[in-house]
Amino acid sequence: MEAGDSRLGGAGGADEEAAAPDRQAPDLRALARDWITLWQSELAATAADRELAEGWQQLAALWGA
Repeated sequence: MEAGDSRLGGAGGADEEAAAPDRQAPDLRALARDWITLWQSELAATAADRELAEGWQQLAALWGA
């Protein structure tokens, strides 16, 4: 393994990118869309969780006291 090897946690950098010119840049729009979709589903699941809502209500009541 070499110093810039990602298996060692190396930074890689320009040398690694030059060695793999066929590697495509990530599609940032698709990444952002997937991230937003993921968080929307997480928030929807959180909003539908009755036990979690009750826990937050209890916490708010304790905090307000």
